[in-house]
Amino acid sequence: MELIGDCNPSRCMENDSSVMSGSFVGRKGVSLERLQTLCLVAEAGSIMAAAKGDPNRQSLFSRQVKELETALRLDLLDRSSSPHRLTPDARRLESLARELISGVDRLLDEAKDRPSPVSIGAGESILQWLVLPLLCPVIDDKELRIRCQNLRSREIVEALRTRRIDIGILSARHQLVDLSSRSLAKYGVIAIGKPGILPAKDDLKWSDLDGKSLAALEGSGTLRRRVDQLSNNQAKGPELKLECTSYPQVIEVCAEGRMIGILPGVAKRAAIQAGLKVTKIDEFRDLEFELVLMWNHTVAAARGEVQEVISLLLGGSAP
Repeated sequence: MELIGDCNPSRCMENDSSVMSGSFVGRKGVSLERLQTLCLVAEAGSIMAAAKGDPNRQSLFSRQVKELETALRLDLLDRSSSPHRLTPDARRLESLARELISGVDRLLDEAKDRPSPVSIGAGESILQWLVLPLLCPVIDDKELRIRCQNLRSREIVEALRTRRIDIGILSARHQLVDLSSRSLAKYGVIAIGKPGILPAKDDLKWSDLDGKSLAALEGSGTLRRRVDQLSNNQAKGPELKLECTSYPQVIEVCAEGRMIGILPGVAKRAAIQAGLKVTKIDEFRDLEFELVLMWNHTVAAARGEVQEVISLLLGGSAP
């Protein structure tokens, strides 16, 4: 071993020891279990949500976070909010802890000659209608493990930044400079309904649906705002009868009853498989949606399996 400078072996050992003794590692109250609890709280949004209604777990999680705060001399919870939220310092610590825990998990998987899972975050309908049809035909022939997580756009961005997921799929309007992205799909708007319920014309106008019962997604998204605008401004058109919490629900109620639905075009395949007729409506032709694939470049560069899944989702293109 080559020694650099004027130190001797005994002094070098003393220096190494002093560095470790000043580290947080030796402090009472710091442990992987407590750091994992912090990750669970961050993922759920609060201690109460992480405990899932179990008062014993809630008490345990509260105590563990408090012990971390005391040991690290950091405020990890903003106690002025209700429920208590993580502070910026807690978010940074959670990101570091998750990187450590996931790194050890990958090491153990590699030691067992087992691939580490690649986590994909997207909305439930995107997972059902886009991700699974793309990956299921090829996954059996690959040394890959996939973990799908149903997340909202804001949750996807946060999970990518904190490395809770490896890949996210969301609207193009959420593109961010600190994350890599590629366009995945573009689609318009479709109307669906049973044959005989949905008018037979290929190109419909809103007024052609007069007297029909309509199922649509709840909320205030782009598509729903257009539905509300047409309902308020046009004398003839369908009547909104049912508000659903997901697009798959819209397909289900249209397949089971006498309603028509308004959906993003990504649902076309699922609607046809459900035996529904699919067409377009003139008043929605100007609406186009774009989905992007998003990932952390550092994570993808370090993990070949993440790059492989990105390539599969992009139809074979390199990320």
